[in-house]
Amino acid sequence: MQGQLHEIDLSSLLRLIEVGQRTGELWIDAHGLSPWQTRPAGLPQEQTWLLTFIQGQLVHGSRIGDRINRLQDSLQRLTVDFPEPAMVAQFSTEQHSPEYEILWLLLEQQQIRPDQGCAIVRQLSEETLFELANLRQGSFRFEQGTQLSPHFTTLPIGTLLRRLEQRLQQWQQLYPVITSPTQCPLLLDREAVQARFPSQAFAALDRWADGQTSILQLARRLNRHPAPVARAIYPYIQAKFIRLQSSQEFLETRPTASTSSQADAPQQEAPRIVCIDANPNDLTKIETAIAQAGYQVKTFQHTLKALPSLFELAPDLVILALDMPELNGDELCSMWRQVPQFRQLPIILSTESQDFLHRTRAKIAGATDYLAKPLDSDELLMLLEKYIRPVPSPRPVFSEVWRSDALQGKLGHDNGEAKFTSTN
Repeated sequence: MQGQLHEIDLSSLLRLIEVGQRTGELWIDAHGLSPWQTRPAGLPQEQTWLLTFIQGQLVHGSRIGDRINRLQDSLQRLTVDFPEPAMVAQFSTEQHSPEYEILWLLLEQQQIRPDQGCAIVRQLSEETLFELANLRQGSFRFEQGTQLSPHFTTLPIGTLLRRLEQRLQQWQQLYPVITSPTQCPLLLDREAVQARFPSQAFAALDRWADGQTSILQLARRLNRHPAPVARAIYPYIQAKFIRLQSSQEFLETRPTASTSSQADAPQQEAPRIVCIDANPNDLTKIETAIAQAGYQVKTFQHTLKALPSLFELAPDLVILALDMPELNGDELCSMWRQVPQFRQLPIILSTESQDFLHRTRAKIAGATDYLAKPLDSDELLMLLEKYIRPVPSPRPVFSEVWRSDALQGKLGHDNGEAKFTSTN
């Protein structure tokens, strides 16, 4: 099994492996970088990820190139004698997943417990999926039969995808204050943060918020996912107690003066949405709800008038009525999917019926989702936030949900226990 990433999304690809109960290795080659990375001089244009499966469940996932560094980050919170460089080099030469073999060696030497090994594997695997979810260009191939043996744990695909969706939604809510997990927090006002953070959480920030340790690295060292770690420091970035700097791991050589606070950067343009509906009342309701939420919106009552404008407008999302007098929405959607520019464009078909026939028409046409009529504004805005970045809205920097007592556990060490399965 092999193909191109623009032909199938990550979720569908993993579901195929799960349904087929396949055992083997999934190699993903990215033609360029993840959208949140900047390529420095000397870094290869292509990057490769490796995911290993047994009977349709994930055993381990990693990115080729910095796997040992990631493992060392994950082990920092534990008292571990890491193998000598010569042995690490030998593992890297002989194994597809050297960091996995090193973990087993540490387990055999009783330097880590089985539950700690499982937690690290889960953490690194979920981090890998978090990266891959943002890739849009590249290729994949599945090599049947190869497997890691023995294995610490097996991770069900369905559970992983549900958690991944939750993490991506959490991450969208931080935009544009935080744009990349490779950004590095720098503590600016130590006293202000110390007064508001639990002592354990502050100790972690005081140690690692040095402007050189990325959110990804911080998450590994705390045995947490990057999304909740970023969410925990989000209000302090808004309050300018913490500043984000570009990651040295991916930073191009540039003058120091060019590094600026993300919080001080100008906000990016609101997403553009095109709405096409022959019913003027429905069109007005949709336009009003979208505009009040802060999005840019352009409306059309005729599909043929909308066609030439779509290329010029370059929308972030299209809401399209299924039943139209000139050209039905599913027919138009199917036509757009043949154009490379619109293959990944989120298209939501609005319909007065949610029966099987209408859902099937939307699915066959390649629609991303569908919206029931009469319009429910809350449902509409949920769909928009699901498929495009939300419009930032003013919020109190220290609201109840962000008070220091709510941060307990979000940035604290887990004292060696395997807590990565929690929802924090």
